[in-house]
Amino acid sequence: MSDKRILVYRLGSLGDTIVVLPSFHLVREAFPDAQITLLTNVPASGKAAPIADILGAAYPFHEVISYPAGTRSFAELLGLVRSLRSRKFSHCVYLAKPKGGVVNLLWDWALFKTAGIRRVVGVPWRRKDRLCLPLPGSDLVEWDALRTLRCIAPLGSPDLEDGKWWDLGLSDFEQAEAGKCLRAFGGQPIVGLSIGSKAPSKDWEDQRWLPFLKLFHSRYPDFRGVFVGSGDERERCQRLLEESGLPGTNLCGVVGPRVSAAVLAKARIFVGHDSGPMHLAACMGVPVVAVFSARNHAGEWYPRGGVLRNRIIYHKTECAGCGLVDCVVEKKRCIASITPLVVLEACGQILDQV
Repeated sequence: MSDKRILVYRLGSLGDTIVVLPSFHLVREAFPDAQITLLTNVPASGKAAPIADILGAAYPFHEVISYPAGTRSFAELLGLVRSLRSRKFSHCVYLAKPKGGVVNLLWDWALFKTAGIRRVVGVPWRRKDRLCLPLPGSDLVEWDALRTLRCIAPLGSPDLEDGKWWDLGLSDFEQAEAGKCLRAFGGQPIVGLSIGSKAPSKDWEDQRWLPFLKLFHSRYPDFRGVFVGSGDERERCQRLLEESGLPGTNLCGVVGPRVSAAVLAKARIFVGHDSGPMHLAACMGVPVVAVFSARNHAGEWYPRGGVLRNRIIYHKTECAGCGLVDCVVEKKRCIASITPLVVLEACGQILDQV
């Protein structure tokens, strides 16, 4: 390994990480012999997994440094600058989602330059690089994975149809753990499920999930359901399994994101919210039925494969793109207008293909 040191700056958790997985691989390919250090946040929500845990040993960082997101402490920031300067990074690859406009970008850029990093790649200075641009001839906007790659174009241009850019490098141990989780099902087909979301505005809610699960079980009685997600979703998912009559298992809080990926890889289909597990299933090549709110613009956070491989249910309203965490005034009419039967029919479009 060379003595070249590269800093990668990315904040976020599961879904944010999977969407930029090709960018992480591109950094490794562009600097094959370098020591790569990740600068990232410790997720504020207990629901969220740290980036290093998601990428795992298959993407070995030389070091992970904690970024004090949201801090106003001069002492903390000065300590970070000194820490970065001592490591003598030659490059910083900026993969952070732009928030707060040019002022925040200037702040980040100044921090890295003050730390003595000669070249900072990927800062979206141009307005068009901070936005997922409208796609001509459609109601969709650009996928955020592509927006991020546009920003680091000097490093290369991956073909996102090539599976190598989505490889999580799951270990034999992680695959074996997934096998243990599913051993009781024998050869029965599996539907992956997740009802979690960090934003209540993206929650389809139990009054729709429960009838959907009942309908799904009635139409596909051989299927077994597997819930994945965080520990605080476990009780809710267990109740839905029991009340719906769908045979299955509840892995929420039991396994981490990488074993969850290995579990989902064995599913015939995944059904869930716009969430980290949705991106994880799509990353593993599993067809997804995704129940979206209109919190973000259509296309921005779609799963790998977009509308060609998956069935994405997105009801566009006048307030689409609101970005709300909680929707009080409109009472989530975008996602609330999606019926269980519509989601079941979307499943059928995948499962009933000859």
